[in-house]
Amino acid sequence: MHLFQKIINLGVLPETGSANRHFIRTTNMINLLLICAVAIPLTIAITILTDDGVKSYGRCILLLLFSIISLFLNASRRYTLSKITTSVTPAFSLIIFPIFISNFIHAGMFLWIPYAFMVLGIIPFLIFSLEKEKIFLFPIVGLYITFILVFDEFLIKHFDSLPDLDFIKKYYVYYLLAKTVITAFLYSSFTFFKYILQKSQIDLLRLSTELDKQNQSLSILNATLEKKVAERTEKLTLQNDRIKNLAYTNAHEIRAYIARIIGLMSLSKHDIPQHEKEFCDTKIEENISDLEKITQKLSRELIEER
Repeated sequence: MHLFQKIINLGVLPETGSANRHFIRTTNMINLLLICAVAIPLTIAITILTDDGVKSYGRCILLLLFSIISLFLNASRRYTLSKITTSVTPAFSLIIFPIFISNFIHAGMFLWIPYAFMVLGIIPFLIFSLEKEKIFLFPIVGLYITFILVFDEFLIKHFDSLPDLDFIKKYYVYYLLAKTVITAFLYSSFTFFKYILQKSQIDLLRLSTELDKQNQSLSILNATLEKKVAERTEKLTLQNDRIKNLAYTNAHEIRAYIARIIGLMSLSKHDIPQHEKEFCDTKIEENISDLEKITQKLSRELIEER
């Protein structure tokens, strides 16, 4: 299981976009299915049921070889070449090559071959991007449409010995009309759904881009807010320190001057000699002057704080 997961993720890189990652994994998955669900079981069936050697094994070897090459191309980051190989390999390996290597056709082939081409023609829709790789998608789909409509005519002209085709000739108009209508409906439906899916992916990518831009804006805003909060916190810390200093000044220096002034005024009210009263008045004036200086200093600091 781990090996299958590694094979499916061949060529997927961390920087690969989600849409490209999906197409790369789908290409790897189709090649893995061609190997495990077609080439290997077909080889076992041929070994058990037939004994005609290389002719029967040729289709299996060819399919296995080109599927491995496609996986290698994806691992080597040659994504477009890998998709082209994956798109055309099943048709050539399972239908065209066996017919020409065996040089034999039977009437039933004219009934199932066009519809086999129809089914295989769905592969390009699964692995190519309609937006960036339509230059490869539509030519390959056009090749399958050509196979569907004219391959039986080519077989008739190429092979000299033909089976009885009267039942096809009798209803050829209906046979051709059925192929044309089914092909047109099938591939136009896949083109339409491919377009809708592509449009949805583009819308999702646009929304994702817008969300990324908004996240970047929010990140820048958060960084700015964090810076402002840090600056504000630092400013508040400085303000708190100044308030503490002011509180200390108020608690010690101002209260000390006020206490001295009150003490001197209380002393001067008592019956003391005149020269002592004059001394007290002088000291009161000095303390008031010093107190005024301190209050002016505090006022300046408060103004600076604002």
